[in-house]
Amino acid sequence: KHYPKPIFNVSGGNMYQLIALLNSYTHRHSVYPFGEIVHYTDQRADFDPEMLHSYLSENSLANIHIAPTTPTIEDTFMELAR
Repeated sequence: KHYPKPIFNVSGGNMYQLIALLNSYTHRHSVYPFGEIVHYTDQRADFDPEMLHSYLSENSLANIHIAPTTPTIEDTFMELAR
């Protein structure tokens, strides 16, 4: 409940490409693998997942899924370790 930002599960056809694209996205706050998905937070308070989906799609990533998730203790640790 103390996690500072909304967090999203993001997945796509190629994990390496997905992480590289998310790390190069202008508005990213944090990106890290979490099992078979990536946990993503955005710098903006008005984050629109559709904009991120468009960015990933325009950069040839397939099978993109973005959904809000509940932060876990691991997410809190990763935020504190930044």
